[in-house]
Amino acid sequence: MLSAEYIAESKEQCLKLGLDPQAALRLETGDPAAFKRKFAEYRQVLSVIDAFAAKFLRLGPGMPVLVLTTDERGMILKLDGDVTMKEHIRQLGIAAGSRIGEEWNGTNSVSLALRHRQPCTVIGAEHYNRTLQNVACYSAPFRCHAAGAVCGTLSLLTFTEHANGLFASLLHTVVDAIERELTLQDHNRQLNILNKILADSAKTGIVIADCSGNVTEFNHYAEVLTGLKKSELLGKPLEVLDPFGKYIAEILENHVAREDVEVVIELPQHQKKLALLFDGMPIDDADHGLIGAYGQFRDISERYRTEERIQYLANHDDLTGLPNRRYFHDFLEREIQNAQAGHSQIALLLLDLDRFKRINDTLGHFIGDRLLMKVAARLEQCIGDQDKVFRMGGDEFIVVLTKLAHPKAACAVAAALGESLKAPFQVEQYEFDLTASIGIAYYPFNGRTVKDLLIHADTAMFQVKEQGRNSFLTFNPGMNRRYEEQLALEKYLRKAIVKNELLLHYQPQIELESGAIVGLEALIRWNHPVLGQLAPNEFIPLAEETGLIVSIGEWVLREACQQFRRWLDLGLLQEARVAVNLSSRQFVKCGLVNMVRKALQETGLDSRFLELEITESVTMDMARASNILGGLANLGVKIAIDDFGTGYSSLSYLKRFTLHCLKIDRSFIQDLRTDPGAMGIVNAILAMARSLGLKVIAEGVETEEQVQLLHEMNCPIVQGHYFYQPATAPAIEELLAERLNSVSKTRRKRRN
Repeated sequence: MLSAEYIAESKEQCLKLGLDPQAALRLETGDPAAFKRKFAEYRQVLSVIDAFAAKFLRLGPGMPVLVLTTDERGMILKLDGDVTMKEHIRQLGIAAGSRIGEEWNGTNSVSLALRHRQPCTVIGAEHYNRTLQNVACYSAPFRCHAAGAVCGTLSLLTFTEHANGLFASLLHTVVDAIERELTLQDHNRQLNILNKILADSAKTGIVIADCSGNVTEFNHYAEVLTGLKKSELLGKPLEVLDPFGKYIAEILENHVAREDVEVVIELPQHQKKLALLFDGMPIDDADHGLIGAYGQFRDISERYRTEERIQYLANHDDLTGLPNRRYFHDFLEREIQNAQAGHSQIALLLLDLDRFKRINDTLGHFIGDRLLMKVAARLEQCIGDQDKVFRMGGDEFIVVLTKLAHPKAACAVAAALGESLKAPFQVEQYEFDLTASIGIAYYPFNGRTVKDLLIHADTAMFQVKEQGRNSFLTFNPGMNRRYEEQLALEKYLRKAIVKNELLLHYQPQIELESGAIVGLEALIRWNHPVLGQLAPNEFIPLAEETGLIVSIGEWVLREACQQFRRWLDLGLLQEARVAVNLSSRQFVKCGLVNMVRKALQETGLDSRFLELEITESVTMDMARASNILGGLANLGVKIAIDDFGTGYSSLSYLKRFTLHCLKIDRSFIQDLRTDPGAMGIVNAILAMARSLGLKVIAEGVETEEQVQLLHEMNCPIVQGHYFYQPATAPAIEELLAERLNSVSKTRRKRRN
C-alpha cells in the first residue's frame, strides 16, 4: 500500500501545476468511438469484474459502495454499485468514457495506483480537490496477463464515514484473483469467480457455509493454518469446524456480522498454539434473502505471543520469574471464592529471609539478586506443582496452600521450607547459610479477605523475628498487641532525635599493664517517654530494619566527637580514643567519608582521636570496602573490627585494608576458663594481631579470673563490667577527673 509521502508528493505536484482545489472537477472526455473500441477490448476483464461486483454488492446490501474500472490511462470503462453513490459520482461529472487524471482532477487513488503500480487508498481530505473530500477511494492496478504490463485499475468508492481497511484488503485479494483468472482464461466458470477470488487466492483462511449450515468452501490457506482438510469438511455441518463453526452458525442464526474475534486453537501435530483473528458476515441474494455465511481468519500468533509476554511480565517478577504481588492478589481472591463455595480452607505462608538486608548492604544488589533467584528456585522445588510460590518484593515470599488435608499440613510445609534453605547457597565466590521467618494465616479462621490474611501472616512472621528468627508461627489474636507495640515504638523512634531523647553512655577500655584508660566506646541509650530507658538491643534492630539507623548513627558520631573534644579541652584525656560503632547500612551509604569529615570539622576533634568500629561482614565486598576504608584512612581515622572471629571467614581483608584494632568477641572471653577451644582462638588472634602490628581489645571481661588469664596471654587492652559499666558523660567525666587527681597526688608524693 502506498505510503502518505506519495500522496503528499502528488499534492505538491498539483500546486506546481496551479490547480485550484476549490474548482469543480474537470475530466477529459474522449471520443465515443474510441471508448466503444476500448470497452470491447476489455470485455473479458469486465465480465470477470461484473461477476465479482454483483456478488460483492450482494454481500453488503444498502452499503453506498461503487465499483469503478479504468483502463491503463485512467479512462473509466464501467461504474457499478449503489444508486446513491452512483448519483453522487454523476453529479461530480464522473462517468464512463471520461478519463481521470492528476493533471485535471488533482490527487486521486486511480492516478497514484497507475503511476506507482501499487494499491492506493485516498480518503477524504487526502484528495486535492475539495469536491472529492467526502469520498473514500480504494484503487489497485491489475494485469491482464501474467508478468504483463498494468492494463487498468479496479476501485471501490464509498463515503468517508463508511471507510474501512477491509475494503483495501479485499480489493487486493480480488485483483490478485482476477489476474489469475484472466491468465488461466477460464471464461466459462463465471459463477465460481467470487469463490475463487475470496478463497483460492486469499492470504487468509476462508470458510463459506450455505444457509443450512453446511461447509461449502474451505480454502487452501485455511488448511495450512489449521491442519484440517477441505475434502473432509465439505458438506459437513459447521459443528465439525471448531471453534470457527460456532461463530459462523451465530452469523447464520442472527444475520449479523462478527468482527475481530480472537481465537486460539491447539495444533497437536505441531505442538503449538495458533492465535487467529476471525471476521464473518452473512451472504444475501439479490432479494436480500440469506443464502449462506462467509468467514475469514488470519494468523496473529506473533502479536498474540507479544501480548502474552506483556501480560506475563505484568504478573510475574522479572528477577525470579515467580508470580508477583499483582498475580497473588488476583489468585487469592479467586481461591477464596472457591473456598467459600466448597467450604474448604486455605493457608497463607509469609516467608521473610533473615538478615538478608545485610547481604545487600555489604555485597551489593547484584549478589543479592543472584541469591534471591536461587532461593526462589529452591522454594518452588520444595513446594512442587500442587501449590504456588509468589515473590512479594525484596526478600519476602508467599506460599499459598489450597488443598489442605488438615490445618497441621501448613506447619509441615513451613518446616519443609525452612529445611530446604539449610543447604548452603553458592553465588560466585561467596557461600551463604540462610534461614527464614515464616508466618502462617488460615482462611477462614484468621481472615476472610486477602488484606486480613496478609496482615495476620505478617504479624505472625514479625513475632517469629522477635523470638529469634529461623522458625514459623501460626497467627493468633494475641500477636496483634505485640505488633501494635512495635508500630508505636517505630513512631516514637522517628521523633527521638528531634525530641532529644537519645543519649550516649561510655565504657572505658583499660590497658592491663598500666591500668590506664586508653579508650572510651560510645554506646547509645534511648530515654523513651513511656517505657523509660531502653538498651540498644531493644530498638537498634528496629532502626536497622526501618533505615532510621543512618540518621541515628550520624547523631551518635557527632555527639561522641563533641563530647570527647570537651574532655580533651578539659585536660582529662591525652592519648585515648573514642570508639563509635558503624552499622552495615551506614557503611555502604553514599557519603559516609564526607559525613565523618564534616563531623570532625564541626566538632573540632582531631581525627587521630576517633576510632570507628565495623563488623567483619561489611568487608565481604572488598572493592567497595577498600574504597570506603581508604577514604577514612586518608582522614586519619582509626578502624577497628568489632566481634572479631564470629563473622566473615576469609582473613585476606586483614592485610588488604588499613586496620588498627581487633576486638575479640565476648563469646570467646566468657568461655576462656571452660573451653580450651576458646582459649586457643584467643591465643591465635593475639599472635596474628602482633604479627600484623594490630592493637587488640578483649570485650566482655566480667571476672577477675578472665583478667588474669588475659594478662597471662599478653592481651594488651580489655573492656567489660569487671572494670567499668557503661556510664553517662557526666559520670565518665567525674571518673576521669578522679583518676587525673589521683595521678597528680601520686606524682606529688613521689616528688616529696
